Amino acid sequence: HVCQCHVGYTGNGQNCTDVNECKGNHSCHVNAICMNTKGSYVCTCHPGYTGNGNDCTDINECKGNHSCHVNATCMNILGSHVCQCHAGYTGNGQNCTDIDECKGNHSCHVNAACTNTNGSYLCECHPGFNGNGQNCA
Repeated sequence: HVCQCHVGYTGNGQNCTDVNECKGNHSCHVNAICMNTKGSYVCTCHPGYTGNGNDCTDINECKGNHSCHVNATCMNILGSHVCQCHAGYTGNGQNCTDIDECKGNHSCHVNAACTNTNGSYLCECHPGFNGNGQNCA
């Protein structure tokens, strides 16, 4: 009688060795990892992707719960996401702190008071002056 190795193995039928399908052609998606198993292989999508491993789709981490601060914008990128603080805030996007624009450069007139607000600031002309706070006469 003739012995043959099972599918996924190579050899003369008496001595069979597992074939590492991941080293050759396999059906795993470009955004998946191929893991050799006894007699076969398994495809698993990379983090940030969903699917069966043969087909992987980017997960939009910005839909639903995400790690971005309430004063930041979530931007989906392939396999991940980034957070960017809104104008008037500083930080890494996961933690955003209000910038006190009145302590730095601002557009308030010399005869106006600068008042810091969340994410911005207000200019108000001093008593006895009229204008929009950026121009006071």
